[in-house]
Amino acid sequence: DNSPSSSSSSTTTQLHAIIDVPYGFFTIAGMSLGIMNAIMRPYNRQIIEERAWQQRLEEARKVRLADDPTLTELDLIREEAENIVAPYGPDAMERREEEKERERELRGRRRRVMVMDDEEGDDDGYYDDDDDEYYDDDDEDDDDEYEYRRRKGRRRGRKSTYRPPPEAKYKPMTDEEIEDFEAEYGAKYDPYYDEPYEEDELPQDGKCYTDGVFMDKRYENGEVFYYDEDLEMYWRQGCKPRIKKMFGF
Repeated sequence: DNSPSSSSSSTTTQLHAIIDVPYGFFTIAGMSLGIMNAIMRPYNRQIIEERAWQQRLEEARKVRLADDPTLTELDLIREEAENIVAPYGPDAMERREEEKERERELRGRRRRVMVMDDEEGDDDGYYDDDDDEYYDDDDEDDDDEYEYRRRKGRRRGRKSTYRPPPEAKYKPMTDEEIEDFEAEYGAKYDPYYDEPYEEDELPQDGKCYTDGVFMDKRYENGEVFYYDEDLEMYWRQGCKPRIKKMFGF
């Protein structure tokens, strides 16, 4: 039978569900996958950073074993165990208290300098609101002292406007810190890894993908730079892990 009706019925396909699912299944599944991705993505970032750091430490162990034939894996393990800094216990609590005390001293020193400057009426240095720039005529480069200057041209009876002078959020490691770093981890200090980068210091050649959530920089040649939101700088993959742990763990 070549009638049009028989031809159309023979070519029409019927859609049937392979697996019967309840109403709203895909909505729930999609939301669940999104939540899981939001939770697991930071962990994955931490794991990759930790793995790169451990790989660097392993390479340092191989170099030490090659340079000193009398050294064994057991000796290296013993050294690492002695140099491990425990995150818990009395020593850890004492370190945290020392850090808090240093922060309190720094805040107190800044407040004292601001009050003293207000009393002295020193206008050699000032922060100009119009130019949005800090001026200092003293030419004193003292990294440990932060001076707050009176705004130039202040009117009588008008409340002073203070802003801190620009200051570096990160200071390079000192020789003592470098020695402690090498003794604790058994890896040579390398500014290639162990010092952060400003954004304009990052590689300019090659394509770069910027993570929309963490602001990390990933290059097509495999290089990764992790963004540190506290310093507003970048750490190269392979450095000592700097990423903040979720929930403090």
